[in-house]
Amino acid sequence: MSRILHTQQPAHLGAMFLEAGGSIGYHQAPIPRLLLIVAGEGKVKGAEEVYCPVQAGDAVFWKYK
Repeated sequence: MSRILHTQQPAHLGAMFLEAGGSIGYHQAPIPRLLLIVAGEGKVKGAEEVYCPVQAGDAVFWKYK
């Protein structure tokens, strides 16, 4: 068992499954986001518009401004 989240306030934890070549469109989230890549590989980008490669075992965190 590995703790993923501990918070004093309500939180939402969800899962997405993308097919090969799938994508999540750019959007500004109203809260911080944590992405855990558990299989496959891809690219992510933030407000800086720079793509970074990711693969299984990586984690990406976006702070809310």
